[in-house]
Amino acid sequence: MRRFKELVKGPGSQFENSVHLESRRSQLSVLFARVSPASFQGKSVLEIGCGHGHLGAELEKLGARVISVDGRRESIQQVQKKFPGRQAYVCDACSPEMERFGPVDIVFAFGLLYHLPEPAKFLASCSRIADVLLLETVVIDVLEPELVWIKEGLFYDQSIHGKGCRPSPSWVERELRANGYSQIVDLCAEEERWQEMVAPAYTWRIAGSGSGKRYGEPGYRRMWLASKGERPLVNGKIVL
Repeated sequence: MRRFKELVKGPGSQFENSVHLESRRSQLSVLFARVSPASFQGKSVLEIGCGHGHLGAELEKLGARVISVDGRRESIQQVQKKFPGRQAYVCDACSPEMERFGPVDIVFAFGLLYHLPEPAKFLASCSRIADVLLLETVVIDVLEPELVWIKEGLFYDQSIHGKGCRPSPSWVERELRANGYSQIVDLCAEEERWQEMVAPAYTWRIAGSGSGKRYGEPGYRRMWLASKGERPLVNGKIVL
């Protein structure tokens, strides 16, 4: 049914349904609850796995200079159509070619990591591109570092390789530390403050239930700020 709708409605309608709209609203609510929106002013941002570039557009409104990259040519064509002033390029996030877009101030990778067959290599590339990484992904409810491989359908919002992964939060944080990020902030850690603001996927506590390992299960999500150096707090929010 998803593939049928994709073909009938055309590429311009992708990422425009209520599910994606609510997802973006929740992502931005979580991000700006802990990170100062004003600190994006004047920053260069590489948006990897951009889809149609909607999140990048929100950062541009805050004064960021955004470069958008996606593995699907159809997505980049939509970015160029919807946001004609944006630099936008086709590139596989798993390719060494990704690093040619750096250095930048911030790598912004929301909803991408769990679609990748080589997530550790991707995080290593992010570290070489920028000292600050904003990362959001589906995770599994496992306490120890663990990574589960998943076969994904070849839909417009799934892995271009047909294979993805589901990491545990501790796996992600271990890999971030291994790649030189000394400050790692779980932006979902204070979820009780905004239970009514965001989707339940962000308002959960890591309990070690083992849930989320199978394709199609309701996703637990997590978001991090990773930095090679301490970022200051101003008025209770992190400044990039």
